[in-house]
Amino acid sequence: MTNYGAMKESKEKASCPFCGKMIDIPQKMRTELGDIIGGKCACGVVYVFDHSGHNMGQAFVDALNFACEGKCDNPWELIPGEDYEEALLHYEWRTHSFLTKRSRIPDNMCFVLLKKENK
Repeated sequence: MTNYGAMKESKEKASCPFCGKMIDIPQKMRTELGDIIGGKCACGVVYVFDHSGHNMGQAFVDALNFACEGKCDNPWELIPGEDYEEALLHYEWRTHSFLTKRSRIPDNMCFVLLKKENK
C-alpha cells in the first residue's frame, strides 16, 4: 500500500512547459467567450487557470478558444498533436510554482500551443 502522507511535494518555478520561460501570474481577462483567468507566454502559448481543478474541461475549451482568437475560423476542427499541443499542470498560486510530485491533487492549469500553420 502506498503511503501518500510520506510522498513529498516538489515545486518548480512557474515556467512554460513548451519553451521554459517564466510565465506571468494568471490574470482575469475578457475573451470572446467571456472572462477567464490566464495569460500568454512570449512563445505564443496561452494558459488558463481553474482554481478548483475540477473544471478542466471548461479550462481546455477556454484555452483553445483563447489561443484561436483571430487566428483560426473553427477551433473544433483542430486536431490535437497535429494543429496544437496541450499540457496540463498543477499550479500553486500562493507560490507561483508548479507541483511536480504530488498525490491526489488534480491538475488545474491548461496550456495550449497552436502549431505554426495555425498562427
